[in-house]
Amino acid sequence: MQINGISGSSHRPREAQLAALLHSKPGRSADTLCSDMDPLAPWTKRTLNSRTGDLCRALSDDPHGNPYVPRRSAIDDPYVISEHVLCDWDKFQALAEQTLLNGPSDVAVLETALGLVRGRPFGAHLLPWIEAHAQEMITRIIDVAHTVAQWRTVPGPDRDLVAARQTVSVDLKVDNSAKLTGSGSSTPAETARACTPASHDSSKTTGPSTHPRNWRLSTSSRSCWTPPPSSLAPGK
Repeated sequence: MQINGISGSSHRPREAQLAALLHSKPGRSADTLCSDMDPLAPWTKRTLNSRTGDLCRALSDDPHGNPYVPRRSAIDDPYVISEHVLCDWDKFQALAEQTLLNGPSDVAVLETALGLVRGRPFGAHLLPWIEAHAQEMITRIIDVAHTVAQWRTVPGPDRDLVAARQTVSVDLKVDNSAKLTGSGSSTPAETARACTPASHDSSKTTGPSTHPRNWRLSTSSRSCWTPPPSSLAPGK
């Protein structure tokens, strides 16, 4: 992970991890955050306060002048990040939840949700606090990809094999061992080979971008972080 649009500090990756932690699990104490950020060699409170200060300066203030990382007024106050800081996962869930109820007529909305995905959530090397959350994300993304692939391969006006193939490519980025358990119970790779575009009119393609994004945290005025293709190596 990295803070998007902000450079110049070797600590940016760790600030991005801290931002993800504060967003996913707000209200944690200093001791808990120090352990979460490095279970093998927990941060000191001085390191935590330094990284929190760096993150506060990097994200700056919202349009009303309030910092996106509020300053604590007492030493025992928990650490939080503004509720106005949102991530692509929030948007993914909002798009997917209602669309799955609406049915195939809104398949393009699910494809928009999948367009937010950019590989395996949080990369390959996960801190312990991320593991359960990352697995939940992977499961949900695969469910949505499965649904889109099914809807796009059913004969009818919404049939689009190129879009189905693009959906499978997103699934493979998230988990190349996943199974799309539709007809034939094929793996994503097998489904991708089956969704050949030879007979498809490419002018009608409505599939997601071939450069999906995942866990880009954003404020009302900017993108705050995006994960690079490779995962973050341990360290401070």
